[in-house]
Amino acid sequence: MDSEDLTPVTKAPGSGCKQRGAVHEFGHMLGIDDEYLKSSPHVGDTQSIMHSCEVVSMRHNEGFVKWLNEQIAGLGLN
Repeated sequence: MDSEDLTPVTKAPGSGCKQRGAVHEFGHMLGIDDEYLKSSPHVGDTQSIMHSCEVVSMRHNEGFVKWLNEQIAGLGLN
């Protein structure tokens, strides 16, 4: 990682937004797949953090919420 990873750059001309590489890559660390691939069901959502911009949607939280619920269930608190 270097300072360029924190510099906002335009990934999709005409999208009206910029993205920082480190933010997108952190999404991968959380287990979120790229959404700019034609095989992605979210390929049309150019505003997405996993596409070209930095909008985080509810779907991006699903893996974390699933994990958190499993941890809570393991504690017997629910």
